[in-house]
This record gives sequence, C-alpha cells and structure tokens, in this order.
Amino acid sequence: MEDVEAAIRRCREASPPVEYSLGPDLSVMAEVYALLIFERKSLLDLATCSERERSLYEHWAEA
Repeated sequence: MEDVEAAIRRCREASPPVEYSLGPDLSVMAEVYALLIFERKSLLDLATCSERERSLYEHWAEA
C-alpha cells in the first residue's frame, strides 16, 4: 500500500487538486487506493487493475 501512497503523492504534487476537484490521473489513483482500503488489502494486484489504472500506477510509481 505504501507504493500506491507514494504514487498518489507524486501525482498530487505534479497536478494538485483545483478547488477540491481531483485531476483525472489523481482521481483514478484515488479510486485504486480506496478499493485497497475497502477490501482490506495491503498489496496492489496489477492483474486485477484496468489498463488505465495499471499504466497510471506504473507511470507515477516510477516518476
């Protein structure tokens, strides 16, 4: 989960919310994180992610 949190931080720093509205990348990453919490998981299974979620995670995890 820490790797997802770090990816979200990088995404948020690069494109901060405007007037409490998340940008498209940050919105998708937030949904992934929320699902991890809801399902009480500590690891992200990229095989269960959509192509968009996977590519955004990989982009922001490496940024």
